[in-house]
Parts: sequence; structure tokens; C-alpha cells
Amino acid sequence: MGRATPIKSTMAAIPTYYMQARILPQSICSSLDRINPIFKAVEFSALAISRPPSQLPTFTPVKWFPPKPGWFKLNTDGSALGNPGRGGAGSIIRDHDGNWVIGSYHSLGSVTNTVAELWSLRDGLTLANKKQISHLK
Repeated sequence: MGRATPIKSTMAAIPTYYMQARILPQSICSSLDRINPIFKAVEFSALAISRPPSQLPTFTPVKWFPPKPGWFKLNTDGSALGNPGRGGAGSIIRDHDGNWVIGSYHSLGSVTNTVAELWSLRDGLTLANKKQISHLK
């Protein structure tokens, strides 16, 4: 219940509202059709899991902040399904304007979350070294 119900109601109402005012391109209609099952799944899980509101997960928005001019920012992420389980690692380096400079991703086989995170950091630092980036945040 909680947040899922208003989201589903809003998503269901958007096509109806716009269709009354104008014709939507097929690509937008297709996107809305793909998104709607996600909200149904969220609503189902919220309804199926009976927990007190204090135990419901909270979501915190995350924003990317650029580095100072002349600097680059390395963002990394690694994870494993099952911990240990099939994992992957990804790294991206962006400049102070947020432009993509270089990035990488690869599968790791069976690893823990910690090992996947460390691989992503190693890969990111290797990329910075190859590009001779010394001002890295």
C-alpha cells in the first residue's frame, strides 16, 4: 500500500489524461505499457508483505555531484546475486561537466559483493592510469 498505490493510480491516469487532450506517439504508449507492470509488482509486494510502517524500506534519492574543474570523478559499483553468486563490476570516469570519459563493465563469475566492489574499484583505477588521469576524486 503506502507509496505504491498512488504511483499506480498516477501511472494509470496519465495515458487517459493525455489521450483526451492529444494523440500520444506509439513509442510513448509502448513505454507506458512496459512501465506499468513494474508498478503492479511494487504494489503487489507492498500488499503481500505485511509489515508495520516502521519496518518498510525507505528510499533515499541520490544525486551525482561533479568534481571541481580540472578534476575527474570515478564512480564504481559491483554486486553479486546470492552473495556469493554471479557477479559483475562496472566503473565510469566523468569530467567536471559530467561528460563520460571512459568506462568499463565485466562479469566476474561467482564472487561475494565485497569482491565485486573491489574489482570495480581496481578496474576504475586501472582506467584512470591508462588515461593518465591524476586528478581523480
